[in-house]
Amino acid sequence: MKKAETLFITNLLSNPKLTSEQKSKVFELAMRDIGKNGSDKLILQELQLIKKKMGIGTSKTYVENDSKNFEGTNPSGFTGLPEFDENTVKIITKSNGNEEQENNSIKSSESQMRNSTEEKIISDERVKEILEKMKNRKNESKKNSLSYYSPVSLYKYLYDYNQDPILRSTCHEIDSNELVTINDYCGTETYQFPKHLEAILKAFERHEKNHFAPSRVKALIRGYLTGKDYYKVDLGDGWSGDNIKFSWSSKELKKWCKMNENFPPCPDPGLIESHEIIGFEFSEAIKSKNFNKYLKTFNDLVIHFKHLFHIRQDNSLKQILLLQNKIKNWNEKIDFEIENQEFPTNIELFTDVDKLIQAYNIIIDLILKRQIEEMPRVKLSFYQTSGGVELSIHHLNTSYHKSLIDTIERPLGKTYKALIDNQLNGMCNFYVRADFDQKQFAKVNIWNGKPRTAEPLDFFEGVEHIFEFRKK
Repeated sequence: MKKAETLFITNLLSNPKLTSEQKSKVFELAMRDIGKNGSDKLILQELQLIKKKMGIGTSKTYVENDSKNFEGTNPSGFTGLPEFDENTVKIITKSNGNEEQENNSIKSSESQMRNSTEEKIISDERVKEILEKMKNRKNESKKNSLSYYSPVSLYKYLYDYNQDPILRSTCHEIDSNELVTINDYCGTETYQFPKHLEAILKAFERHEKNHFAPSRVKALIRGYLTGKDYYKVDLGDGWSGDNIKFSWSSKELKKWCKMNENFPPCPDPGLIESHEIIGFEFSEAIKSKNFNKYLKTFNDLVIHFKHLFHIRQDNSLKQILLLQNKIKNWNEKIDFEIENQEFPTNIELFTDVDKLIQAYNIIIDLILKRQIEEMPRVKLSFYQTSGGVELSIHHLNTSYHKSLIDTIERPLGKTYKALIDNQLNGMCNFYVRADFDQKQFAKVNIWNGKPRTAEPLDFFEGVEHIFEFRKK
């Protein structure tokens, strides 16, 4: 709760159409709602001063909920109070040791409380209006403030997953050496899928507890392994951007493994040749939109899963982006420049490839929307730094749409905020290097966990969006 909410309550209590008793009730409700949501002591003390200044009554107040009373006379100790009933809020006041139960009904801002000798009922129409405004302001504040998550955590989460002796078997074809490792891990002489799956799920549970990563990444891997969400409910829409509904825990896979005992469902070419078994095959191929291909076997699915978080020579970022340009028909609308020397294919990176593809397409779409008069010229680069790697999307023939001062001082725009919230946060840091007009050239840290500042440049052409993937 900030100054806006304090001002809202002050203005509300200044309404001459409210009786002093109504003001007292509204104030106590506001104090309880603020305390319940963990506001700091300074805000609560400020409201107490407002109460004193406006001469609002100081009777002790209790909120009745589920037949339990919670005293409300210590603002700094308001924690763990129950939610207000949205239909009826009952308030019991104490004065001079005598208790009188009151029910008050407020139909509108101009209505008066109806008195009775025993009880008044406060209809929730007025109370709900007050609390709803307060909640809306708080929710709006939450929407406008994002918590920064370092991309280092995601890199470590995925890297360690790939290095785990049992989890790595879910993102590689299983060869004869891997088979020995799995059997030793499971304590079996021959391959047994039920034991292998049990070991995988236990290892993933440990991995989740010991590592932090954005929830969307954990949800994707959990869906791939179990077909369920965090609450162990079946994923009706599947996992990943392709909404895949098949997993390591699917009944069809278990049935196949029972029929093909001692043989893994995702064998490498060597095992396939020696045993003349291709592994599990789907009755209907799974279409991957992002990679523009069909997955026909469980081997295909395992490799597809690996490509969702591991960029390397056989799954290079250059290859991925060129495919997106083709799928989205970007080549017909944009003049791309991609030099081999400035976009090597042998750089390795563990990241959320699904979200990276989304973020790339959002930036390209943004470029098209802001470039109307001529075809945009966009240069793509990918390079290593001391702490990680960076992807550059450099729009050459344009200038930035905001002044340098506004870029630093004003809140994030709708597009950037949604991009950070839904794709970038926790995956990469975000910078803009640009010509801000008026001979102002600078690099601005849009999102890296630090206050926004400008690094002046002598000269710069166009607008460059930089995704920084930190490894340490």
